[in-house]
Amino acid sequence: MSFVLCADFSIFPDNLQLGPAVMLSGMDFQDNTGGGVSIVNQSSAVTGLQFPDVGIEIRLPTSVQWAGMQVGQFASPFTIEAVDSNGNVTNTFAYNKPNSYWFANHSFADLAMLRFLGGGGEGVIVSLCILIP
Repeated sequence: MSFVLCADFSIFPDNLQLGPAVMLSGMDFQDNTGGGVSIVNQSSAVTGLQFPDVGIEIRLPTSVQWAGMQVGQFASPFTIEAVDSNGNVTNTFAYNKPNSYWFANHSFADLAMLRFLGGGGEGVIVSLCILIP
């Protein structure tokens, strides 16, 4: 039986440093080296994980075919790369929705990791949900 598994950062207090690595809901969030660390940030009454401009990688507990997320942008645009279980980038999604939060839902043949890049240090992941087969 399939089920949805979510990592929701709204459960944490504002300004809590979670980087450079945190495990939540079986998902491994790892800041890329060479930049700052991820912190919990509350903006516009929404709380999420603010990642550094050099990015963050999220390794999933298993390969999945669907991911849904609530994300936000409060500086420069950012991209999300979808990586399969062989380490290949299979999709790249570029977002430029300044000063807002939004939902993104994507289907994949094989998703093992998501890589968030850019955002000027003010890209935010509020929640990430995956469909466990």
